Amino acid sequence: MAAPTVEGCPPPRWAAPPRALWAARDEFSRRPQNFLRGCKWAPDGSCVLTCSDDNTLRVFDLPPRPPPGAPLPLVPALRVPEGDTIYDYWFPLMDSNLPHTCLVAASSRDNPVHLWDAFDGTLRGSFRAYSHLGVELIEGSGGQAQQGLIGCLACSPNQPLLACGSYGRSLGLYPLEGGGALALWLRLPAAPTHLRFSPDGTRLFAGGRKDTHIRCWDLRFPERPLLALERRVSTNQRVTFDLDPSGRFLVSGDTDGFVTVWDTLSPPGPGDPPTLPPHLRFRALHDCVNGTSLHPALPLLATASGQRLLPQPWGSDEDEGTGDAPPPGGDNRLQLWWWGPDCDADCDADCHPGDYGWDMAGDTGTDCHPIGDNECDTPGDTGTGCHPIGDIECDTLGDTGTDCHPTRDNECDTLGDTGTGCHPIGDNECHPVGDTGTQCHPIGDNDCHAIGDTGTDCHPIGDTECHPIGDT
Repeated sequence: MAAPTVEGCPPPRWAAPPRALWAARDEFSRRPQNFLRGCKWAPDGSCVLTCSDDNTLRVFDLPPRPPPGAPLPLVPALRVPEGDTIYDYWFPLMDSNLPHTCLVAASSRDNPVHLWDAFDGTLRGSFRAYSHLGVELIEGSGGQAQQGLIGCLACSPNQPLLACGSYGRSLGLYPLEGGGALALWLRLPAAPTHLRFSPDGTRLFAGGRKDTHIRCWDLRFPERPLLALERRVSTNQRVTFDLDPSGRFLVSGDTDGFVTVWDTLSPPGPGDPPTLPPHLRFRALHDCVNGTSLHPALPLLATASGQRLLPQPWGSDEDEGTGDAPPPGGDNRLQLWWWGPDCDADCDADCHPGDYGWDMAGDTGTDCHPIGDNECDTPGDTGTGCHPIGDIECDTLGDTGTDCHPTRDNECDTLGDTGTGCHPIGDNECHPVGDTGTQCHPIGDNDCHAIGDTGTDCHPIGDTECHPIGDT
């Protein structure tokens, strides 16, 4: 589990649907109707966490390379079973470079909050609340209060504020230090099941069960919703959404298997509140897409799918063979999607063929290059050995193509050399076949001088042999 370095990574291309890269489907088919309950990338982007109906948390590491062809299967690096239905889960301050931060917190029914080690799955701590959030959370200044169970929470990224959504179809905003509600929205059209602050903390988004819209409030003017984003959620299932790191684009799935992208800075349409039209909508699966999570730095989207399926009281011949229905037991899977440039068809400065821009700045791989660099440098290379993008050989400076070595070879072979005479990349001496290191000459020098030679022992230009000291 290693955190990626992502300086200069290409942004997502929101104008076109993404490409499916990996899928974890067999992992969730070992138990009937083991549908997922969402997915979340770690804050450092090193792995993605899922929750499913078998009450198990699974950690999937970010794969090292995108596959060039059909999607590849994903296998979890860790499975952590909980005791009962998991309500929520998250990575608090996760950074793979700091092992003590690699923790997963999970809350489940009739259990304390558990803190799990994200590397080995050991229990690191348990936290039991002294008083549970019950029928009445807290009163506002006017004596009003949120009614019903609190079903979702969200903390502001830059202010000490907590947003609470209630099954009583209300939403409240509270200071973390305690006290009355700063804002209350009562009698909402649906009970909120997922909340999200914008990165700058000025906007709050809420999506509910059996609801037709995600609603957005500008907290500087909280009297009425700022925007409404249309999506179809026809069940009580929680359907999560996510914002990109800039806070401009919001991505969500729906009950029908579509994924929709909204540009929150584009002008809204008519309505009360104003309806924001979709920027992009595409068919992802033929089952409910109940979770979407955007990678914090790479143009990668993770989706979770599936729902509880009840047997139909009767069958319909009209539904057979349409291909629009989910497979038996539901399409329960974690799917990763690539939203970056497709370099096989559109190669530019931030990627190279077959790589899809996956290599990031600072990458030390032996067969890649930093984004924006047009040379492929091997580890320890000082600049004397490189090759253009698309070249499969590593040529020395000024080489015409006859003197080179394959990428990943740490030796530079001269023309006709069988591999016994060479020098490491970055070495400024070229040794002939059979030389033990005592006789050599600098690259580009047409005389062959012995080590320590001051110029008195050499051979004429055009001589192909290297003479030892004292040789006449």
